[in-house]
Amino acid sequence: MNAATFLACAMLVVTTGANAVELSRNGADAVLSGPIQSGDDHIFHLFLSKPGAPPIRKLYLNSPGGMVFEAYKISELVRAAGITTVVDAARARCDSACTAIFISGVKRYYLNARSIVDGATGPTAGLGFHQSMSWSGQFGEPKYSWAGSDLMSHIYREMGVPGAADLADRANFTGIYRVSGGTALSLGIATALQR
Repeated sequence: MNAATFLACAMLVVTTGANAVELSRNGADAVLSGPIQSGDDHIFHLFLSKPGAPPIRKLYLNSPGGMVFEAYKISELVRAAGITTVVDAARARCDSACTAIFISGVKRYYLNARSIVDGATGPTAGLGFHQSMSWSGQFGEPKYSWAGSDLMSHIYREMGVPGAADLADRANFTGIYRVSGGTALSLGIATALQR
């Protein structure tokens, strides 16, 4: 087996693992789903630069979040490529670190979000913000992460959406603060509620 074949097989294993982000493409539309893990920024970079594939114009998101640094690197790639991001609250969620990717879109469509209520904790759909956490201890107990929360605030400011940091502060690190379509528009988190 040559090095290129080995690398391709290794990438297949990484991208299809139960805990890795999953990426798919249909022409100029792509989907990112699943938790964002270590190394997913590199996988996303390879996905964007696939030879012969048309440039991605829209990226649909459905993720519970994950690693903040990797989400930050993916957000930089999305912004540099001029990609529009989409969250359809009728069938998808974009929580925690995923929101960093959403706000990096040059256009940000928050579809079917009219029924989402600010602060709602029940539905697992739409955009969800919270303070960052890390896992520690023998039993993987969650704890507040100053570094993660600071990096998320930096990302929100860098992408021109500083009000998103205030939303993150409305939920502790183990909760989620859902945001309505109206609030997302007024804070500049979303640019439209329909395509």
